[in-house]
Amino acid sequence: MNKFEIVKHIATLVKCDKLVITGSLALEFHGFRVEKNDVDLILVNPDKASVEMLKRLQEENPTPYGHKYPGTLPISFIMEEIYVDIFIYDNDYEYTELKAQGFFIAKIDQIVSAKVSLNREKDWVSLARLARQIFNSGQFNKFLDQGYSILPESSKKIKKS
Repeated sequence: MNKFEIVKHIATLVKCDKLVITGSLALEFHGFRVEKNDVDLILVNPDKASVEMLKRLQEENPTPYGHKYPGTLPISFIMEEIYVDIFIYDNDYEYTELKAQGFFIAKIDQIVSAKVSLNREKDWVSLARLARQIFNSGQFNKFLDQGYSILPESSKKIKKS
C-alpha cells in the first residue's frame, strides 16, 4: 500500500465528522517534494469504537520512536511499513476548505504553524527545505535589499488587501 491507499483504508475503518490529511502527505498534495514516508491525519469527532480500534492498532503495531509530539498525544502505529500518526480533535478543524480526491487537505499555513509550534529541530529543517522549493536564499536576500523594484511589472499591479 502507498500512503494515499493507507488513508483510504483508514477512512473505511473509522467513523468521524471529518478526516483531514496533514503533514507531508498534505504538502505533497500542494505540490511540494517531501522526504517523509509517513501519514499524518486529523480525525474530528471520531466515535468511541473508532478510537478504540485505532488504539488497538497502536498496541499491536507500535512505532519505535514512541511519543514524538510534545503537548499532544496522537495515536501512532505502523501500517504496511509506513508510520501513521492520528490526531484526535473533539471540535471542528476549521482549516480544511481544500479537498482532493474526496478528502480534506490541511492548508500550508496550518502545517507551517504546527511545525513552528512544535519547535523541533527536524521541523525547522523541514521548513527551510520547503522554503527553498519556493525561492532560494539569494533571491530572498535580493528582494529584501531591493524591495518591489525587482518584481516583474505584472506582480506590482496586484492589489494587496
